[in-house]
Amino acid sequence: MTPSLQSICEQTDLAESTTRYALGHLSQADLLVSRPDPADARRRLYALETS
Repeated sequence: MTPSLQSICEQTDLAESTTRYALGHLSQADLLVSRPDPADARRRLYALETS
């Protein structure tokens, strides 16, 4: 069965938003890791992951 155009568009939208979300979190994590205090960075990263 061929997937409908709507189904393909929905999957593409989902993939795009998931990628944006992941990139957003990656860049936040990079900023945290580059902070001078690694313990503070770990706490902040943990807070991000559990929020």
